Amino acid sequence: MPFKMLIVDDEPVIRQGLRVTIPWESYGIEVIGEASDGKIAMEIMKDQTVDIVLTDVRMPEVDGIQLAKQIYEEKPHIRVIIISGYDDFEYAREAIRFRVKDYLLKPVDIDELVSKVNGIKEEIIEENLNISNENRDKIREYVSQLILNPQLHLYSPYDSLQIGKHYCVVVSELSDYATLTREYPKMKLEEMRIKWDSEMQITFGNADYKAVSFFSHPNLHVTFIYSEEKLLVNEISQKLNDIHLNWDSPLTISFAISEVFNELSFVQVAYEHATDTLLQKETCSGAVLLYHDIKERNQKKTHSKINHLCLYQTFFRLDYQEIVKNVDQLFEKMKGENYTLPDMLEVCHELNEEIKQRLQALLTEAKLEDVSYHVIPILDLHFYNNKDLLKQLMLEDLEMWMEILAKESVGKKSWSVEKAIEYIGENFHRDLKASEVANEIHITPNYFSMIFKKELGKSFNEYLNDLRIEKAKRLLTETSDRIFEIATEVGYKEYKYFVQVFRNKTGMTPTDYRTYKGSRNS
Repeated sequence: MPFKMLIVDDEPVIRQGLRVTIPWESYGIEVIGEASDGKIAMEIMKDQTVDIVLTDVRMPEVDGIQLAKQIYEEKPHIRVIIISGYDDFEYAREAIRFRVKDYLLKPVDIDELVSKVNGIKEEIIEENLNISNENRDKIREYVSQLILNPQLHLYSPYDSLQIGKHYCVVVSELSDYATLTREYPKMKLEEMRIKWDSEMQITFGNADYKAVSFFSHPNLHVTFIYSEEKLLVNEISQKLNDIHLNWDSPLTISFAISEVFNELSFVQVAYEHATDTLLQKETCSGAVLLYHDIKERNQKKTHSKINHLCLYQTFFRLDYQEIVKNVDQLFEKMKGENYTLPDMLEVCHELNEEIKQRLQALLTEAKLEDVSYHVIPILDLHFYNNKDLLKQLMLEDLEMWMEILAKESVGKKSWSVEKAIEYIGENFHRDLKASEVANEIHITPNYFSMIFKKELGKSFNEYLNDLRIEKAKRLLTETSDRIFEIATEVGYKEYKYFVQVFRNKTGMTPTDYRTYKGSRNS
């Protein structure tokens, strides 16, 4: 927006000359009017916005110095430049008292005048920016308190802030967030959040809209949009669809827009509406969700209650492959029935509770009061924020319950560890990895590593090396195979590594061990 300037001089020729000679528009200045004396100038300034006043000194009624004094007392934000035909020190001294920005002598040097006006314009821009930033910080603090601590009511200086007349709340989150936290370091995630926040500020911090933003959760960004003019949800939606963050990875952001409202006291409700809308993204297409659309759809929505009896029965048969199949079918059915993420969470929690109660009645030794599982009503759905993440947690819970049941049945070792030991015994001579064993017995690698170490007192790699070295010791004493052949036979591709592991386990090299055992047996 151009800066507004008023020209004040009792000579029409001078006023017209100052107005026409200089192409003010090209410097971002709009001359909003002219006045023949200070009195008329003050009347104009009552009705119109003025940033800069160019005024002569000697004029009838109210002269330039008196005008500067009135502006200083009543409208101190307006900058004054005095143009005078008199080189009088007293005038200049009076002008200084009333903070006149410059005192130029006629005939005016055009270049000097333009330079002075541009200097004032830059000064106003910098000052407005500082005021705007200070106001924005206060508004951000105010709105965040209203949203996050609605029981509090903040008074002055916040209540006196000018925060527009029309408001809207936009919330957004990174998809698949739990996976991102495993794949990216904290510093990288923080860089993403900074870029994300900056892009939202740029998108809505313009002449049409103003906005403040903050994070209410590491993966929930809040943008409060405010304006003097009417806000249109479709326009906001279009701006969100046009956002491209250009990250160096295929990350996506989902957005939800609240209704437009006119009372700041409604901001916390609007925030809840927007976050509730975001949690329904599994049932919608597109990156931008509108509360209005979701509200209308939910009023018409009906879905049948999901029956998970089949999965419940499969669990007690300890058939993990069938369990995985049934869990996949359960989630696909919930998706087909337009279950939201909170709906899915509720179904999974009910299943967990049913299993826990049945186990407590069946098992003689297991004490389940202190057993905890992942899928609980207070699960953070902005962290585990899609159905695949929720399904993975449900599978891990079922693995845990199955291990409790299987351990009671088998005795010393759980079903999974027994199966793992059997598989390792059959395949130790290959390049065997823990992930392969976990996949074979249909549990996650992390869970496999945890229960294996817990039940056997050693890690997978320690167990595998012990088994291989025991097999090697038997071959060294019972066969005449060469040592490098034995190394290969028990699963070591590198001879030197085999010798190193053998020495660590037995305290001697394979050659020394063979010689020692041969002398003992002769």
